[in-house]
Amino acid sequence: GAVPIKTTPTKAGDDLFLMRASVKEVYDLIDKDMTDAGALVPWQSEKGTANERISKAGVLGIYARVCLARGGYYLDVDGPPRRENYYKEYYQKALDLTKQVMDSGEHGLNPSFEKVFRNYCENVVDTYESIFEVGLFNPEGDSDNTGIVGTYNSPKVHPDSPYGRANSYMNTTPVFFNKYAEEDVRRDIAIATY
Repeated sequence: GAVPIKTTPTKAGDDLFLMRASVKEVYDLIDKDMTDAGALVPWQSEKGTANERISKAGVLGIYARVCLARGGYYLDVDGPPRRENYYKEYYQKALDLTKQVMDSGEHGLNPSFEKVFRNYCENVVDTYESIFEVGLFNPEGDSDNTGIVGTYNSPKVHPDSPYGRANSYMNTTPVFFNKYAEEDVRRDIAIATY
């Protein structure tokens, strides 16, 4: 939407009451920043190591989502939801950006649904399946700088267990479980029945 644009660091004496920029101005700046970023970062295979730093595919993927949003309807301060006349250009741009990622050969889907979750739980970075991840390094086990996967959505585990504590805050229902077909491999991987 229409928000203030600030491209310089704030310092004492600056006017903090900036005027809103138009939606077009905001998206134009995002377009420029994403285009610049895409030219500066390497493909995953050129980075040399699997880490959480963004790659060209990550930039292109996020930029494609921005283009989809820009092509859609938006709310502005001066009227009902609307979209720009050139919206189809941004849908095409999103298609071109995603095709660039797909054609790069850098990424693809892991053929094993189970392996995606095993990799995650075993701290295996799969740069073929995952285009961009936020690193969560937490050697002390505190709640800061960490994720909650396995703590909130796993079977309950006692704190003294060698596997660590899990609280099982999120549970599924038999209705959801039964929505899966018997032969659907995702069911028994995604839902613990114990």
